[in-house]
Amino acid sequence: MNITDHAADQMKKRGFTVEMLGQLLKGRYWLKPSPQRQNRYLVTGFVDGKWWTVVTESDLYTMVTVRRAHASEIESD
Repeated sequence: MNITDHAADQMKKRGFTVEMLGQLLKGRYWLKPSPQRQNRYLVTGFVDGKWWTVVTESDLYTMVTVRRAHASEIESD
């Protein structure tokens, strides 16, 4: 995955590690188009007891940022 400078800064600021990114992508997650921006996708999953959202470009390879998931992004079983 290509991690932009902004995404790397946000990961460090929020305590989200590369290992956590791997756990998120290996686990169960939801992939949805971003409601705010075209050509972006939200990858939301549960890692280390918290819900996280990774924002990617439409190529699903370039990570734009990471943040704690909004309540509306968390789906129940």
